[in-house]
Amino acid sequence: MLSPLAGEDMSIKYNPCGHLISARVAAIVFIPAAFILFMAISASASVMFHSGGVGDCEGCHVMHPGGPGEPQGGPGYIRGSDPSSTCLNCHAEKGMPYQVLSTDGSVFSPGGDFFWLTESGTVTIVNPDGSKTVAPYNDFNKGHSIVALDYGLTNNPLMQVPPGNSSCDANSPGFTVTSDDFSCINCHDPHGRLPNNAYGGNGGVSLPPISQSGSYGATSSKSYSVGKYRLLNRTDWDNVRTGAPLWDHGVPVAVADSDPRYHFSETADNRHHVDYGSGMSEWCSNCHCDFLNSGNTSGGSAHRHPAGAKALMTRVAVNYNSYISTGVFTGVEEDSWLSLVPFERGVTNVTQLNGERTDGPSTGKENVMCLTCHRAHASAFDHDTRWDTYATFLNDSSPGPIYNVGQDLLKPYVTNAPYYGRDINTAFGPKQRSLCNKCHAQD
Repeated sequence: MLSPLAGEDMSIKYNPCGHLISARVAAIVFIPAAFILFMAISASASVMFHSGGVGDCEGCHVMHPGGPGEPQGGPGYIRGSDPSSTCLNCHAEKGMPYQVLSTDGSVFSPGGDFFWLTESGTVTIVNPDGSKTVAPYNDFNKGHSIVALDYGLTNNPLMQVPPGNSSCDANSPGFTVTSDDFSCINCHDPHGRLPNNAYGGNGGVSLPPISQSGSYGATSSKSYSVGKYRLLNRTDWDNVRTGAPLWDHGVPVAVADSDPRYHFSETADNRHHVDYGSGMSEWCSNCHCDFLNSGNTSGGSAHRHPAGAKALMTRVAVNYNSYISTGVFTGVEEDSWLSLVPFERGVTNVTQLNGERTDGPSTGKENVMCLTCHRAHASAFDHDTRWDTYATFLNDSSPGPIYNVGQDLLKPYVTNAPYYGRDINTAFGPKQRSLCNKCHAQD
């Protein structure tokens, strides 16, 4: 993730992440070669823009719009035409930590690469009978369609409101959010405020200042607080902005791998990933109200698969732990974690989580969550799923694991990008079926 940037001319343009780049360049230029990698990582980690809270104001806002060397900016004096474009000024920059948009599908972040929303053209679909059908590639259906006009990302004309929002009430953003203005800040708080530090505090009560990110397992002390996981919006987000009622569910508990080389990259060897604790499905249901099915049995008109704190894995834990691939059930609990099919461990204490754990469910508290099957941002597959749920054999995924002449997409992507660097033949076998079987073992 970290690439040498020595010699880059930082005076070409104002870069909102420039102070981060400068720190890395300084480390690379002036430190003896034996310590280059270590110091580059250390420097980058120590000057992260948000560091769990709000970054410097001019990183996102223009103090004098249209002035010398300054962009005209958007509403609220932001540097982009819209909120998401402002975020992507940093988060779409190649080689920078926390990149979420690439030009070739090469970002293997846990949430996914918004690249898949920029694809268009046709794909060849392999039908159950072996025949093939050429079909349009529906990029709008590959993830959360954020509006970032500066980067060519537009609203989803096919879905004006969040799916699964029929039961949402005024307590939920799913009641009012539309695809016309959906952006990064509908899920993330760019200022990273804690509940009692919002717009001057809450009744004069405040919390200790934020000292570091809340995504890597750090805990608060009497003197300092840690930020929220991935700066996700808290329950009073719309309340402090618009006076709307509080959301129903707070920020989930999760810990990403703390190794700065991997803390925003999910590796194919399963050794570096996010360890999910609790509350993810509940948080998603702030918008997708109908989709929270906490029971351990199928049911509900909108969502048939259980997800949430009560969707325990007790009946499928043995399958999960033994499943290696289609027809191979020789796995063991100690090494059964698969980052393509993650789960929540059913804990609320971050000290019990570790982004390098590889053990499977064993306590009876683990549960299925939305992110067991879906990615939060986008993926190569319909409904932003982690694997192609429409392919009988994953080798026939559409788009396939390897870009080939059978697909007429406008933007070729890096080899094996849909499965995060995995070659399906090597990782699972040429006749690997759906990864639903990691839990259900029907193959």
